[in-house]
Amino acid sequence: MEGVPRTSSFQDHQQLRLRRALLASGAGAAHTLICWLGLQQGYFWLSAGTWWLLTLAAWIGYAGFPWLIYRNHNLKFKDPSLTRLQILWYVGFNSLFLYFAPDMRAILCMHFFVVMLFGIFRAQPKGFAFLVILLLSAYFLPLFAHLILRPTAGIDFKFEFLLAIGFSFILLGIGLVGMEISRLRHALKQRNLALNEAMHKISSMAITDELTALCNRRHLMNILRRQKGLADRGDYDFTLCFVDLDYFKRINDNFGHQAGDKALQAVAKVLQASVRDVDYVARLGGEEFVLLLVRTGLRDAAQVAERVRIAIEMLDLNDIEMGLKLTVSQGIAQYQRTESIEEVMHRADLALYEAKRCGRNCIITEADSPRLDPHNPENRNKYACSQKTNKSTSILDEMPPFNPTSTKQKQQPSSLQGSDQQTHLREIFPHHQNLKDHAGLQGHQLILARLPHSQGHVLATHPSIT
Repeated sequence: MEGVPRTSSFQDHQQLRLRRALLASGAGAAHTLICWLGLQQGYFWLSAGTWWLLTLAAWIGYAGFPWLIYRNHNLKFKDPSLTRLQILWYVGFNSLFLYFAPDMRAILCMHFFVVMLFGIFRAQPKGFAFLVILLLSAYFLPLFAHLILRPTAGIDFKFEFLLAIGFSFILLGIGLVGMEISRLRHALKQRNLALNEAMHKISSMAITDELTALCNRRHLMNILRRQKGLADRGDYDFTLCFVDLDYFKRINDNFGHQAGDKALQAVAKVLQASVRDVDYVARLGGEEFVLLLVRTGLRDAAQVAERVRIAIEMLDLNDIEMGLKLTVSQGIAQYQRTESIEEVMHRADLALYEAKRCGRNCIITEADSPRLDPHNPENRNKYACSQKTNKSTSILDEMPPFNPTSTKQKQQPSSLQGSDQQTHLREIFPHHQNLKDHAGLQGHQLILARLPHSQGHVLATHPSIT
């Protein structure tokens, strides 16, 4: 059948339907064998030719249902399993054989139990009630037909009465058991659906940032490993764009963390809308995001980054806080074949630092600065100290402005000694211990170079820093 999807789930369902139809055909073959033996013993009151025509008609269904499923023609029906049609076909022909072989009623009635068991696979609890009524009707109709059409045929009514009672009780018992099995099957199906939904939710939580619904860092690293494998094998490349919100801490401090969370969500939507479906957007943490641009060079990545920069700068955040505006700094690096993921990420991070140093709200690619050249081995040796410098600079960015309390302090910063010096150090740099922990000598000198003279002197002469 053309146009039918060939998914794994589709094939599994079709295989299951075909297997059940073949089992039913096997039951039909056993029924035919029993009837043929009865014909040889003279239990049928019709001719052999008529019996063979009746059997061939029955086998149109016995063999036809598996063929329909095998050829996918069953998908045209409302019930692709064809369970009801198969049950009606088997019950109808078994009832017909009961009429032509009354002396074999006790044997042929057993075939109804096989039909009942077959119905357990698909019938719902209400369907079993209909199935019991159908089989009881199929049992009694041939008997009534004998009384009307062949009244002279000898029928042992005592035996038929006992047989009818026994058949009815067994059929009702199987029906009740089938209903219970159907309930259990339905409950198991619902639990499996709930379990699959929970597993999907857990899997989504493991790879998704809860606040922004973007990829989290763990999932990003897995994606990067796959991208690296593709790039190392052939003509394939990708580019990383680090996106960092400028002065985001001030938003949390001035407007509250709830406003900050809403701002991050708004930025995440802009980033997601700015890239293609094949690209990835992830949140590294805090206010830092990453764009993974597939099959994209530095020039095209810079165009995407500029589109992002403008969109975020024009972002309307008045519903969060009146007058709230955001800008972003971006650093871009392209993966070079056989290098490590950490190296390309670090080059993008260094480019981001350059964008911060150049005044923020701008874009820097690794091609814009010779010191970011990945082929220069000296730059790789600078990565460790650069990471410390970046951390120190981030601390410096959050430092409140220095407000000298007296003219004497402005004019004579060197006169600040002892406890007064410690007090003013804390005023200009509340987290001064972070400088000692993260900066090292290089970061220390970088920060001193960026500070006003009065601030730099206090930091440079304080023993906790030097």
